[in-house]
Amino acid sequence: METTADVAQEVSVPAKALDDETARKLIENSIAASLSAIEIYNKPNFLYRNEVFCILIVNAWELLFKAKLLADNNYDIKSIHVFDNQGKQKRLYGVTEVVDEMNRENTRQILVLIPLVYLNYLTESELVETQVLDDNGELAIVLAKAK
Repeated sequence: METTADVAQEVSVPAKALDDETARKLIENSIAASLSAIEIYNKPNFLYRNEVFCILIVNAWELLFKAKLLADNNYDIKSIHVFDNQGKQKRLYGVTEVVDEMNRENTRQILVLIPLVYLNYLTESELVETQVLDDNGELAIVLAKAK
């Protein structure tokens, strides 16, 4: 069985990531979600197993992706979450607010979790370039880059 360090190395997450509590927990949870997905998929009499497998494996990928983003940004929690003045996770309404947040944080890209019903507003905007990384049928994870 692979250790957390083995998995981190295979996906190019630096060993230093294991020293950061948040990144380490993300990697550990990613491994747990992956193993759970495989275990459920291998149960022949488990109803809804394909759907549960997909949900868990997408979750595992998302957690590992967040650990990589943290590592690439010197373990700054702001690289995976945007907070308001009260320390609560901020919600952005509209493309202009996404662009304003990038300007405020002095970054050229941001990850956006967006309901699929609003996805076209972001992807068709002339203010940002977008790359839809994944979706679960209700929400999409989108990498938005300033133009």
